[in-house]
Amino acid sequence: MPLVSICCPTYNHEKFIARCIDGFLMQETTFPVEIVIHDDASTDRTAEIIRSYQAKYPRLIRSILQTENRRSQGKIALPVPIEMCQGEYVAICEGDDFWTDPKKLAKQVEFLGTHPECASCFHNVVMFSDDQGNPSPDFSLNKQGNRLMCGPRTKSRYSQKDFFKGNVIPTCSVMFRRKVAGKLPPWFETLPFGDLPLHIICTEHGLAGYLPDVMAAYRLHSGGAWSGKLFLDNISQEIKMFEEMERYLQSRPQSAVIRASRRQAALAISRSRSRMELGRARQCLDSSPEKIPDAIWRAWRTNPHEVKWLLRWLRCVWPNVLGGKFTASGVHRKLREHF
Repeated sequence: MPLVSICCPTYNHEKFIARCIDGFLMQETTFPVEIVIHDDASTDRTAEIIRSYQAKYPRLIRSILQTENRRSQGKIALPVPIEMCQGEYVAICEGDDFWTDPKKLAKQVEFLGTHPECASCFHNVVMFSDDQGNPSPDFSLNKQGNRLMCGPRTKSRYSQKDFFKGNVIPTCSVMFRRKVAGKLPPWFETLPFGDLPLHIICTEHGLAGYLPDVMAAYRLHSGGAWSGKLFLDNISQEIKMFEEMERYLQSRPQSAVIRASRRQAALAISRSRSRMELGRARQCLDSSPEKIPDAIWRAWRTNPHEVKWLLRWLRCVWPNVLGGKFTASGVHRKLREHF
């Protein structure tokens, strides 16, 4: 029976999946490990590459190769490999990211074994952009353009209500106790993304601990599930997730922590909606850059709340906008500079 299950959801990652799996295979451990890879019906060679690795390591790698894409059915892939995991601990790494430290699993298992108050732990990760699909085997932490995802202000422990203020955990760094996630609720697979809701569910049972070691790499590319999406798409998905989590928490016991979490959820929804209205106002300007008064009038007739945000930003970026003379192109340029 494995002590650690490596959970790897992947889709159309033929340029990256080999580097990802190599990061799993290089782990130096004194305990048994299993690798569970779930391919969500990729249309490229991802499944073929997974099969080749499984043929080489049949006792180590288990694969779930979908024939129908779950995302097209309104479901995310993450619950499938998690529920297939058998280990006491589960570590997640998506197919376009990779681990850089051969002691990563050993360090996290030791941490959770000596910190029973923690239900999960995570570590620092370097983030880099790679739209060319180069796996960068000579990857260097000092390479120009790379930066760390967890800054110097990252706390050593995080509670549930912390995650309603924002997600601080890089997905490719997390390890959690499998029993704290249990069987994920049915609504989980219908969420637009699963990492932050998973962290919130885990922290019902304990804290999330932080290890400052840099042990993985997060790859930004245009085909990424999150980084490749438009701003408004991301915000609308964030709103959906927070609303679902708020409903979930309302069914939980009435503890002080849960009540505090609900307040944070409400604030997060409010902030997200505000950002979304701002994005809509910007779209309104883009649709008619030479006729701003007409654009404002159309927005007013459609949704007066959008005009409030538009005028607020006009007031911020152009102090005399409501009383002085201005040109449409000038306002348009100033707005572009600020959001």
